[in-house]
Amino acid sequence: DAIRRTGGAYVLYPGEGKDEPFRGFHELIPGLGAFVIKPNKDDKDKEHLKTFIRKVIANFIDRASQREHTAVKIYDIHKDEKDDTNILNEPMPEYLDLENRIKLIPDETNVIIAYYKSDEHLEWITKRMKYNGRIGSDRGAMALTPQYIGAHYLILHNKSNPENYIFKIDQSEKNKPVIIAATDDIFVKKDPQDPEYPNPSQPFYLVFNLLEKEQSFLDGKFNLHNLPEFTEAQKNSLPFTCTLTELFKLCTP
Repeated sequence: DAIRRTGGAYVLYPGEGKDEPFRGFHELIPGLGAFVIKPNKDDKDKEHLKTFIRKVIANFIDRASQREHTAVKIYDIHKDEKDDTNILNEPMPEYLDLENRIKLIPDETNVIIAYYKSDEHLEWITKRMKYNGRIGSDRGAMALTPQYIGAHYLILHNKSNPENYIFKIDQSEKNKPVIIAATDDIFVKKDPQDPEYPNPSQPFYLVFNLLEKEQSFLDGKFNLHNLPEFTEAQKNSLPFTCTLTELFKLCTP
């Protein structure tokens, strides 16, 4: 089972055995096994092995198999392998979503770096626990891509305030990011206690529901200027995304 780049390892041995069905963890391969093949004049023992090989061939032909999905993921991980492999020694939560046990993979966990335009806007964000991004074809609008819609963290910055505000984005089934009209109740002050959204300028926004980030995670004072896109983004109030790996690698806590 330690032979490099093998899908499975199987032993052929002379001996006695039972004609037992093949059992796999999820699928037939990868796996380990042993087959009884006794030197004799008939092919009785070989039928069991022939059946197994046919099943293996069928599995390799199946492009929707778990083995095929795993192979593609392994290729994506190793295709750009270099000597300077990322090393992250940061404390991280084990799961992004405890209920659904979604594993946190830094290279696949996107972070939105976004701008808040005023103290009033920041108050609206923190009290409503929502963030709104512009959409459309204008410069500075958020693209409706997995990097934005599927992002799990949000870092807010402002030119006049050196402090960054970090939130977790709610990606649960009922609270995923949605497009909401500027006439929606969240933008309209209907109660004196409601925070007022300062001058909505767009007819629609991509709205993210926010959560408090995990304790003791992303607590460092990150120097966002180390991110290549940040200087232009801050100058022109543009949002952009990066991965957790890029954030940890290029920013000094």
